[in-house]
Amino acid sequence: GHLPELLRAVDLARAAGADVIAIGSGQSPLARKATVCLAVDHAEDSTSFLSMISRILQLLLIDIMAVGLSIDAHNGREKEAARSEVGRLLISHMGS
Repeated sequence: GHLPELLRAVDLARAAGADVIAIGSGQSPLARKATVCLAVDHAEDSTSFLSMISRILQLLLIDIMAVGLSIDAHNGREKEAARSEVGRLLISHMGS
């Protein structure tokens, strides 16, 4: 959340009226510029080039959201199918 190119892209997106969702440290410049920040804060050794724990936490958050959206979509399809079936049965019943 500190890369100048990323922060510039956020500025441009916000200036164009877009909402920006950041996933990362809640104290980063990106978090401050974003419309919404899904904070994934974890103390990590900053001398290490690879911040693996932070990356895994971010991927976990994305996976949780994807599963939740998938479940919602599946439940919505089941409800729509049930409504269609009820409608079909009512029409079928009215025709007999």
